[in-house]
Amino acid sequence: VSSEGDSINDTIENILENENVEYAEPNYERTFTATSVNDVEFASQWALQNTGQSILGTMGKDDADINVLEAWGISEGEKQEIIVAVIDTGVDYTHPDLQNRMWDGSNCKDENGILIAGGCTHGYDFVEGDAIPLPEEGTDYDFHGTHVAGIIASEKNNGVGVVGVAPNVKIMALRFNFNVSTAVQAIDFARENGAKIINASYSGTASSTAEIDAIKRFTDAGGIFITAAANAGRNNDDVSNTMHQFPSDYELDGIISVASTDQNDELSGFSNFGNKSVDVGAPGSKILSTGLDNDYFYLDGTSMSAPHAVGVASLIW
Repeated sequence: VSSEGDSINDTIENILENENVEYAEPNYERTFTATSVNDVEFASQWALQNTGQSILGTMGKDDADINVLEAWGISEGEKQEIIVAVIDTGVDYTHPDLQNRMWDGSNCKDENGILIAGGCTHGYDFVEGDAIPLPEEGTDYDFHGTHVAGIIASEKNNGVGVVGVAPNVKIMALRFNFNVSTAVQAIDFARENGAKIINASYSGTASSTAEIDAIKRFTDAGGIFITAAANAGRNNDDVSNTMHQFPSDYELDGIISVASTDQNDELSGFSNFGNKSVDVGAPGSKILSTGLDNDYFYLDGTSMSAPHAVGVASLIW
């Protein structure tokens, strides 16, 4: 209680004159670190905020999510531009939830560090060999890269669709041809053009020295390589397992391998796992994200888990 006209500081000084008072300080204000979200499908994104809601007929467990609202109370990734390279089937960068979240490739370099005349439209297509990394509709998994990109970086508070874990990052779309040679080109392109994190939601059973070397070049340059643990329901640590999954199982620093969890914070039935080979679990069952032709749809897979981890890594960075 202060006398009328006394300032807070005067009141504190008066109180401290009493030898029985150890300390005195103002009654500092506190506020919630909450954030508003007007993206119309946010309530269906259980991975970001799980209230136990029903998703496609399955009830979830309250708070079995990645606590993204609390994370956004610290940062939404707006303090510096983080570029995330999505090595996948291309990204539909005309989608309303992605069109403002794409990397500016106007001064891009190729995988050897040579400037590309005319620049790149948000990335590169190593299948067609051009600077337009849109998916080719009608091909296998044409939707996959767009779904992954949406999990990471869909625009926040634009009144439509979903929101990404890290809604201020920039997506570098890199279309590859489901083989090591184009994956290596894409990894080197990401490194040459300043990507901090690579999302690699793909796998195969053969170990590749060329792929290992490319990942090393990227991580030695300071990048983080985040990949899917695969969807065979296997233990990746099993020495008798002849179906190892790469790049997940490479014993390299700088790789984060991600398993899939469900709405109840349990390992998804399809997900690979392993105390040594797999580093972290993230939501991967019944994940709503962006699709082709301005669409939104659900997918399951460790392919969906990896971009959740990518989003978290981007916010931390």
